[in-house]
Amino acid sequence: MHVLVRADASPHIGHGHVARCLALSYALQRHGAKVWFATRCLPATLSARLHAAGHAEIVLPKPASPGERTDLEETIAACDQVGLTPHWVIVDHYGLSATWEDGWKARGARVLVVDDLADRSHVCDLLLDQNLVAGMRHRYDRLVPASVKRLLGPSYALLAPEYAALAAEARPRSFPPRRALLSFGGGDASAVTSQALEAVLTVPGAHLALDVVGQVNESAFDFVADIGAESRVRFLGGLPSLATLSLEADFAFGAGGSTSWERFCVGLPMIIASTAPNQRPVAKELQRRGLIMWLGDADMISVATMREALASFIASPWGDVWWEKARALVDGRGAERVAEAMVELGTR
Repeated sequence: MHVLVRADASPHIGHGHVARCLALSYALQRHGAKVWFATRCLPATLSARLHAAGHAEIVLPKPASPGERTDLEETIAACDQVGLTPHWVIVDHYGLSATWEDGWKARGARVLVVDDLADRSHVCDLLLDQNLVAGMRHRYDRLVPASVKRLLGPSYALLAPEYAALAAEARPRSFPPRRALLSFGGGDASAVTSQALEAVLTVPGAHLALDVVGQVNESAFDFVADIGAESRVRFLGGLPSLATLSLEADFAFGAGGSTSWERFCVGLPMIIASTAPNQRPVAKELQRRGLIMWLGDADMISVATMREALASFIASPWGDVWWEKARALVDGRGAERVAEAMVELGTR
């Protein structure tokens, strides 16, 4: 089975689209599939991960947002150039919809759409939305044909294979917490990461060790040195996975998005600050269910607000009831379930 993935990543849109498709690609490989990724201007770290996984990369020309018909034509031309006629096309891209997908259907390919906005029509065989929002079961009713099989909810969360393995090692976290994981995704989040770092290190009465993943402002390093916290902070970047760090931490402070499902899989309590509009409905529903503390949009939150929320969070233990609810949401086998659904439908 030959599979084409169309997804992009950049400092502006983050790495989530490519990362979750990469997680699915591992499951597809176990079913004997060969996977190609068609992308524009992929960051070097992600490109290296694709090649390390044994996938081929098809680099599409600039500009990054050429319009659906142009994108379709360029993607088809690039595939023809390398002799690829995909049996399945996976599209995880907010700028592409039914027009683009119908072009591949006309060429005899099956199409899997990965979406979480529910704001445009699709022509596909499978639709995947791994998120949890209010009205989830009906939000695509007017956007896809009734015949389309929908894979909805966190049981289909596309996580890297190590999460399912580490889930068995997870345990309820220490209280009071001793180690925090700070991560706001693969986009340009240096400002909010630096603010969150300052907030975590200055919570009254707490003396937390801290793993910081992602870019920070230069002033953040000076702040750590000024308060003598060098021994408590590890600055980490370019990691292929947060799985081990998530298992070691007692709680996480970071963005929403796909990373939330990784944290649930290993039973990691979390505070969320949204870094993109599409994260808000999910964060709102998770907070309604008592599964996270949501602070709102990251660019609207001050260090003082973060510190106050952290103090409240640290003072309120997340006990066995939360642990059972969190672990029931995600088991790390979502990518395998999606791959099995693709294999079941076949290649026409």
